[in-house]
Amino acid sequence: MPDDPLLASRQSSAYRSAIVALIVGIVSIPFCGVLLGPLGVYLGFRSRRLVAATGARGGGLATAAIVTGAVGFVLAAVILVVTLADPNFLEDLDNARRAVTS
Repeated sequence: MPDDPLLASRQSSAYRSAIVALIVGIVSIPFCGVLLGPLGVYLGFRSRRLVAATGARGGGLATAAIVTGAVGFVLAAVILVVTLADPNFLEDLDNARRAVTS
């Protein structure tokens, strides 16, 4: 830990930013990857810049956030395309709604 309290605070903030980015990236895989995936990638790149500027720990966490955010986004996009590519998707959805309500 450096002697400069301001630098120590910036390093701590950069490390926390990398942790938050990683959490968003991981959560994007099972939940709402279309929205959270790009956010995880953005926060990961932002955290990497902060880590590099301050010399803090967390570069690996930021990189992992970029990867997990990208995986979450791509996975959600593929699922969305496959789901919407089914020509009977809306009919199946309507039949499922009717089965539940009746």
